[in-house]
Amino acid sequence: MEQEKISRKGFHAFIVLTAAALLLAADQVTKYFVLQYLKPIGAIPVIPGFLEFSYTENTGAAFGLFKGHIWFVVLVTLVASAVIIVLLFRYRNHSFFSYATSALILAGGFGNLVDRFLYGYV
Repeated sequence: MEQEKISRKGFHAFIVLTAAALLLAADQVTKYFVLQYLKPIGAIPVIPGFLEFSYTENTGAAFGLFKGHIWFVVLVTLVASAVIIVLLFRYRNHSFFSYATSALILAGGFGNLVDRFLYGYV
């Protein structure tokens, strides 16, 4: 019975990591189109006066915090991602929401790491 719980937990963690990889791929495709089509023009009004997509580059963390300290931001992202991955396999009381949140956080974190290494900004 205990072995079944462990293998089921491992299977769920594998699904979360696969979902994170798929979300990361979608993130990178989206960013490709943003760089190709939005960056040259700067902004696209979706609903004039209410909603606009604007291109901006962030060399820091959330809201531009820690600008110029990219290695600190990278280190925090790697440590947080490692903790999430370990907890995916070790924590016993996951819910759908903890799995979904883990996939989203991992995809966002790794997506930002890819951008920081390729472009120097997010």
